[in-house]
Amino acid sequence: MCAIAGIAGNTARSEIVRQALEASEHRGPDHRQVWESQRVVLGHNRLAIIGLNPEANQPMVDTRAGLCITFNGEIYNWEELRAELCEEFEPVTQRSDTEVILMAYRKWGRDFVNHLDGMFAFALYDQTREELILARDRFGEKPLFYTRLDDGSLAFASEVKALVRSGIVTPEVNTDTLYHYLTMLTPEPGQSFFKAVRKLEAGHTLVLDMAQQEPAATIQAYWDIAEVLNTQEAATFEDILARGDEGVRDSVITRSRADAGLAVALSAGLDSSLIATLSQATRPPGSTNGIHVNAVDGEARFVEKDVVTQFAQDLDINLLLESVTVDAYMEAFHELSAWLLDCPVIYPHMVLVWILARTLSEKDIKVLLLGDGGDELGAYRSYFKALDQFNTFESDPDTPDAVIRQCVYKGELISRRHCHFMREPVKEKFWRGPTPARETYDIMQAYMNEIDIPGEEGFARKILNLEYKVRIPELITPIADYAAMAHGVEARNPLLAHGLIASLLPTPFRVRNHGRLPKAWIYKLGEKYLPGYLTEQPKRGFGRDFWAPVSARLTQMCEAELLEKPARITDFIEKKFIQKTIEKQKLKGTLMSQLFILYAIEKWLANVASLQDSTHSRPV
Repeated sequence: MCAIAGIAGNTARSEIVRQALEASEHRGPDHRQVWESQRVVLGHNRLAIIGLNPEANQPMVDTRAGLCITFNGEIYNWEELRAELCEEFEPVTQRSDTEVILMAYRKWGRDFVNHLDGMFAFALYDQTREELILARDRFGEKPLFYTRLDDGSLAFASEVKALVRSGIVTPEVNTDTLYHYLTMLTPEPGQSFFKAVRKLEAGHTLVLDMAQQEPAATIQAYWDIAEVLNTQEAATFEDILARGDEGVRDSVITRSRADAGLAVALSAGLDSSLIATLSQATRPPGSTNGIHVNAVDGEARFVEKDVVTQFAQDLDINLLLESVTVDAYMEAFHELSAWLLDCPVIYPHMVLVWILARTLSEKDIKVLLLGDGGDELGAYRSYFKALDQFNTFESDPDTPDAVIRQCVYKGELISRRHCHFMREPVKEKFWRGPTPARETYDIMQAYMNEIDIPGEEGFARKILNLEYKVRIPELITPIADYAAMAHGVEARNPLLAHGLIASLLPTPFRVRNHGRLPKAWIYKLGEKYLPGYLTEQPKRGFGRDFWAPVSARLTQMCEAELLEKPARITDFIEKKFIQKTIEKQKLKGTLMSQLFILYAIEKWLANVASLQDSTHSRPV
């Protein structure tokens, strides 16, 4: 809902924070404010969604308790918490989820984050204890970057761009991150694409002890999905369906709370359709919007649009249709590439979220509900393929299957699902950059080995641990957050509710999926709430109709800009690998996403180089 920035320590100066806020105004155009004390400066750009009046502006100060907070996100259970906490503390505002965080801290101390159901990144300063607390939500829906300065001061912001534009950070590429990105499409959790900048991990807090002349930081996890996944509960399919039904309904209800306009992204898919149905039932008539984007020059261009149109009519929600040509898609891609600094354009449908958010912003709609997280709660077909590979490897570690052999590390199988592009043996052959401090497979294996359950069930949970600790917080949620917040639109994910996840994932994987039926319990739930023309159609995937028309254009651009001209990406990847990928795409037509990744990295490297030429660190 906002952008936050701040600095703590001897370098704390308000002009630095103001420059950081100017660079992130897109995240919160409704109000800007800076609060400062002797050694702490906190800043905030507000996107007003809950409590639209000025009393909810930030940074918010509780003078009675000596607290100040700058907060980005939403606390979805704020009304319930407020009712409980107002029995002990007198509120100052009439309507604010930000104030609830301050009250929760007064009630529960550092344990307060465990009482918050929401997506959040915030900095809370306790003047009495002289402590600054940074916190990030359990699934990393909201980003939070920080850097330590030479004198021990700590600067933080919602985007790396803000740290760079303020002069705090020099934009020097972290080549280790680029190496890992070529496999996982994410940095190593806790790292960023820039050497001087770290990213607070999802589900973690950082406490800065300001009582010391050189503040000391302590980082710790307050919630760990591995603990959930290491818990085994017997359950029937009917038990799972009942838990899922209650959990999804509760999550959609709380995530539909907004005093600003709200829309649901409709793709004719199961997850978004469920969210739209349940959200619309809880909101005032005429207040729910649906938005759909379709490819004008796609192969099946009218089928999905017709289904969405029929569904919107049946549900009686307002439908916004965006018909996009290849030219418009590529124009949006280049706009996003030029604007984005924190990372490359991650995946093709990030461009579509950018287009959706731009349309919503023009309609003064500030909230967008998305269906991300459904595949992990159920299971997509790639999960079953991964289990087949695991069983093959377990029965024959010397299997002739080349794909499986490329995913073996120190005698254990790595999740092929999370090798999005270049597997480790391929990078060993074609990587030209500096040798990384750690292999990507080593990172992946460490997360997988946090799960101590054996066999096929254990391997499924190992995959899920990677999903919720790496892929979701560092790949899935950034796609939505960056693309939507660029236009002042907040993306919410009802299927990323920790209560819902904690109630379902301890149950047996095969029971949740009726053996090998993808997303079985979610489809069964869909039969309860949705018309048959939605539940009976095959899964297509968001933006799939764009892949074929964009593919030919992308192939041409890669040839022209990565092969025929000097390309920055060839400092890191052998040119012959790029040429080989283009040739395979021409022959088989199955490597569009790989070409997209290569091209997006090249554009990002050019963006960083341009910034390096024009930006100099300010003296601090």
